[in-house]
Amino acid sequence: LNDLLDDMSRVDGSFGDVRDNIRTAFAAAIKKCDDYIKIVKNNDIYFAAHVLNPRVKLTNIREQYSDIDAIILRIRKYLKKEY
Repeated sequence: LNDLLDDMSRVDGSFGDVRDNIRTAFAAAIKKCDDYIKIVKNNDIYFAAHVLNPRVKLTNIREQYSDIDAIILRIRKYLKKEY
């Protein structure tokens, strides 16, 4: 998805004929997504919910984030503090 949004916001790939106003809208969407991702990455309960869900555990976190060891440490500290 990130690659498609980047291609759309620039004149890359098959999106070279897209108008500037559409390109500007996609650039704003990228910024909004980045802001949301920053909020999620700083939210311990988001990661704790994944770990506590028996269907998910760490699968999604491993697939989506490269700093898995730091995230696991944060989750452990959070759960010890809260429970």
